[in-house]
Amino acid sequence: GKALTWGQTNRMAEQGQEVFLDETIGERIVALKGMFPESVRNVVGKVTSNGGYALGKALTWAGNAMWIVVTSYVVLQFIPQYEVDQDEMQRQQLAQRKKQSAGLLQARPMPGMAPAPPRS
Repeated sequence: GKALTWGQTNRMAEQGQEVFLDETIGERIVALKGMFPESVRNVVGKVTSNGGYALGKALTWAGNAMWIVVTSYVVLQFIPQYEVDQDEMQRQQLAQRKKQSAGLLQARPMPGMAPAPPRS
């Protein structure tokens, strides 16, 4: 609403009326500063400063730990899968060679042997 003068707010307060002043959060914090002794303010300042530092270190450590866990998982999953794929590929190549060898033997008769009868 309408801005009140300092005198008006004092009169309203004396009459028992509630007075609500428009204050920003910053103004309220600055006003609270005078309510506490310097030693309390210093302790709170150190605690919040150290808390922020500790939080930053904890987040850095957690990020590093997560990186190690995720990359280890990926590598440990990749190696066995690679081995399985290699074994499967070798089996397929061996089967293909056997088919080729069997096909060549059937297609060319050995010297001195009669040709294979045609399949019906």
